[in-house]
Amino acid sequence: MRNGDPNVRNATSAFRFQGIDYTCLMREDTRYTNRSATFSDHMCPVGILTTIYFPSCWDGININSPDHYSHVSWPTEGDHDDGGSCPATHPVKIPQIILEVQWDTHEFNMPELWPEEPGIQPFVWSFGDAKGYGHHGDYIFGWRGGVLSKAFSDDEGCLGPGNTLCELNRQSIEKANQCMLEPSVREEVDGW
Repeated sequence: MRNGDPNVRNATSAFRFQGIDYTCLMREDTRYTNRSATFSDHMCPVGILTTIYFPSCWDGININSPDHYSHVSWPTEGDHDDGGSCPATHPVKIPQIILEVQWDTHEFNMPELWPEEPGIQPFVWSFGDAKGYGHHGDYIFGWRGGVLSKAFSDDEGCLGPGNTLCELNRQSIEKANQCMLEPSVREEVDGW
């Protein structure tokens, strides 16, 4: 499934995508404050956290769709964690997937890079978006045997508030953060 679109360049077009934002991290403990739909217009001392939420309702039939969007949907009200109802067209609740990336942008915290002109900042996505509206993410996954149905079965009460993972092995954030891959493509990614 997919959320966002790299071709979007304005708020009007971005409106159809929910759950994509940027957090300007002022301190290590400032998650989910200073949120915006675009790149920050001021320096972020600890970096920028990008967050992409994926839809949590499925049509119950298609494991994908040609556009990678229409087989899933958002709850009709509230959100998945608050028990939001899925629309009749997508009646099956699925786990809420969230992709977060924290960008270390402290090297760009120099006043000369931040003109006083509104909306001007030093960042641009590699696909040419200098505002941030085109942020997007794809989620592709697979599960062995009946693991998914066991872990998130309504019979087990695993889909209610609290993000219960019924009898699944879990991994700590510290352990997950140790998972690093060596670059497979040599390319210049730092600097201008």
